Amino acid sequence: MSDVINLVHALREREIAFPLFRTALHQNNLPVSQGWDRTIERLVDDLQNPKLKKGCEASIFQLYTDITFYGTKLIKIYENSEAETIKNLLDIELSKTENIYQKKFPLPLAQKDLIGAPMGPLCVYSQSNERTSTYIFCSKNYIYDREKIAEEYMSDKLIEDYGAFDEIVGVRRRPIQVFDLVLVDAISKKIQFRMGGMERQKIDDIKKRLDVLTKKINKLIDPDADNDLSLLQAVNFYPKIIQLYEEKDGRIKEIGHSTTTSGIHNGRTRSKKDDVRNDVFFEHGVKAISSIKAHTLVKCWDSPTGHGVISIDIPGTLGLTSEKKPYIDISCMLDCACEDDYAFLLNKLL
Repeated sequence: MSDVINLVHALREREIAFPLFRTALHQNNLPVSQGWDRTIERLVDDLQNPKLKKGCEASIFQLYTDITFYGTKLIKIYENSEAETIKNLLDIELSKTENIYQKKFPLPLAQKDLIGAPMGPLCVYSQSNERTSTYIFCSKNYIYDREKIAEEYMSDKLIEDYGAFDEIVGVRRRPIQVFDLVLVDAISKKIQFRMGGMERQKIDDIKKRLDVLTKKINKLIDPDADNDLSLLQAVNFYPKIIQLYEEKDGRIKEIGHSTTTSGIHNGRTRSKKDDVRNDVFFEHGVKAISSIKAHTLVKCWDSPTGHGVISIDIPGTLGLTSEKKPYIDISCMLDCACEDDYAFLLNKLL
């Protein structure tokens, strides 16, 4: 059995969405079946076939790399004139003593090893081309699982002490390993943060993790830094909401907006194949007013590869529409199974 199948098990362990995994399989001409188990069985069959093994191994490794580098990410982009300095500092950081995550990379740590891992982000890998240097950081985070507990598992004494309940829920705290990326473009002078873990964490939790990683980079630049000043201004995605809404390509899956008549609305479709702009109720409502003030948007496109649907999610709040200079410094790139998918969305966003 080829060890490369462990990469597929790692994606499952990282709770990568199966539809994204399925799209990546299609893009890499790998076999697909219903669900993880049956798909893994088909991949194992190919890996055991001498005629298919070498190509299958290469495709699985490419698939794993692409989902790690692209996949579904929360991003933030800074403009910084010291990009080359930041690159050099990150190279020095990576060259320090090997950390616990590097021992298993690109695989995640086993749960028993992850428990003893440090909380902060540690640089585990880098790669560079003539324009961009990419650094992967791993860190331990905790999530909470909730599970209903059957009353028969509760002792009579416990029920006597606390009384009877209609439903009893247990909460389990467990560690997860996340893979985040920092890209340094020395030509455009931009620093891009790509935060993983969106399948398992809420946006607010990921933003906290982003703040920790940002501060770590700031400390490399200036040991006395305690905020975003060293990285300068992050790109504002708010103006892109109306621009993407008005551009005719793609499909608007969701748009949150207020109106000049004091209404607050959230138009959304059931499917990524539908466009809220074509909804009769929404279309006639927009025609009846002079304009809308949008504060959040999800827009979808068919993948340029011909497999899958990719999306941009610009998350905002209603309060932004009353500000003089509305500002959204994060965006979410959804379901990118390869570099072409991600580059397509980034081109739409910038």
